[in-house]
Amino acid sequence: RQYEVFRTKFGRSAELDLNRSGAVFQGISVTCDDEVHAFLAHISQQNDEPDELMKFAWPRTYVRLGTDEAMDVAIAAPTIDDKYAGNLHRFGERRVSGGACPSMGFLHCPLGVPVAMTGLARSGSRSMRHWALLLEQGLLEGIEELRQRIMKMLPSIETPRGALAIIPHPGAGENSVAVWRDYMTTLRNEEVFWLGCTAERAELSVQLAGRHLHKGVVAAHLEHSPTCCRTAAGRLQILVVRHPFARFWSTFEQTYRRHEGEPTLELFERWSFELFRRWPEDHSCRTRARKGCAGSGACADPPFCEVPPWEDFSEVLSDSDGVFPASAWSSLVPTVMAVRAAGRDPAKFLHFRLEDPEGSAAVVHDVLCRDFSFCQALPRFPAPDSHEGREDWDRLRCMGAASWPPWLRQGLAARYREDLLIFGYSEDWQPDRCE
Repeated sequence: RQYEVFRTKFGRSAELDLNRSGAVFQGISVTCDDEVHAFLAHISQQNDEPDELMKFAWPRTYVRLGTDEAMDVAIAAPTIDDKYAGNLHRFGERRVSGGACPSMGFLHCPLGVPVAMTGLARSGSRSMRHWALLLEQGLLEGIEELRQRIMKMLPSIETPRGALAIIPHPGAGENSVAVWRDYMTTLRNEEVFWLGCTAERAELSVQLAGRHLHKGVVAAHLEHSPTCCRTAAGRLQILVVRHPFARFWSTFEQTYRRHEGEPTLELFERWSFELFRRWPEDHSCRTRARKGCAGSGACADPPFCEVPPWEDFSEVLSDSDGVFPASAWSSLVPTVMAVRAAGRDPAKFLHFRLEDPEGSAAVVHDVLCRDFSFCQALPRFPAPDSHEGREDWDRLRCMGAASWPPWLRQGLAARYREDLLIFGYSEDWQPDRCE
């Protein structure tokens, strides 16, 4: 009975995954507490190394309804004065966002392909998540089926290009809620029936998941979430890496993405100087305690290095909420430091360089074929976000580390010393995508 439930929630590709790796299914468990709503399948390898495959209902996976390929959804304008009036807002490239693998400290483990992947913010983590989606057999098709099903629930109008589904504007009152009610009820029932959540806890989860409906961003079902695993037993471990100086610069750009006026190196230097005041060279990781999953400890104490160093510097915190929010630390924390804090050895991962995705993917393919007898072609690693419309920022970025003052280069080299050494990067950063 438990095995049939396992196949229902993880799909037939999970059964093929077990057969390929020689793993043994041990049973299932569920958890539903204040932080985690999850379905766990416990497995063990022939060497008795245990692992858990996980599907999460919370933290949620979200699906954006609009796609570049199918311009078939728009946000309705409530009045002629609305900024979208006369020009129905269409979404760009489909994004599957959220998900629990990185946020809970686990690895992306797509069913059907023996890999386990992780990566930090500003290191291609979004592209990595989409690659995991493409690699997991049947997941992309399931998400597209879900998207089409939801589109049929929405009101629509006929256009020269075909039917255009309309997402009611929040200003439409009851009408903006009613079209989603049946679907959100299925999410609530899923948590109660499959995960044993109380009605109150499931209701709260669904309410939080509904905050982005008016943008066409819809919470997915349990089976549509990417599969996570804890130990990566029987899988090739892949760490997506990027030059630490590139991550640092990208974080600066993100911080000042709404900056008015021309960006300058002086602005970058001032920001770096203030950041270094808050980030000592000898800083070590700290995390906040969390609970376990289903009594197994599978989700216990996921180590994020999430506590930023500037929490210790109260005398310089006056602008931390603006220029140095706690969330920025996930984009700055050294990769080696974070991976070690998670109880893993970064040297044991295959290092997938974001600067050379095609070459790195070829290495992954060769190792899978040689060591895991998995020789199928892999989908292309998704391209990073475009820099279109950011020519001024690109001009500064493409000047590289050679244009930075010595104190800045030395400060970065000291804080990212192990990243540079273990991943084989030079202190002379030469940005990519520059002519």
